[in-house]
Amino acid sequence: MELRYSPTCGTNWVRANILVNDGANTVTKGIRRMSSQPDGNGGWLGYFEQYEPDPAVGSSYGMQVYAPGTTCVDVSAVVRAPSGAVIASTNRPDNPWFTFC
Repeated sequence: MELRYSPTCGTNWVRANILVNDGANTVTKGIRRMSSQPDGNGGWLGYFEQYEPDPAVGSSYGMQVYAPGTTCVDVSAVVRAPSGAVIASTNRPDNPWFTFC
């Protein structure tokens, strides 16, 4: 999995590189960043998240999320069989997301 960034438009997106091609399987890429809307208590209103499912063949790109400059983003990916069973995942027991700033 790769995290891509465009300085021109200030967006990030995920690219999953599938090494075992099987169009029956599905890869879902996730990307999120903290919301830019205040919650009124000094924090933010959760996350802005995007998910993109595709057949697990070759390179698979996720949706773009606006996160300019050093804005932190979290990313994840999971490959599932037609039955829904997880074949591969970036998930960890304590946190399914990896953070990049």
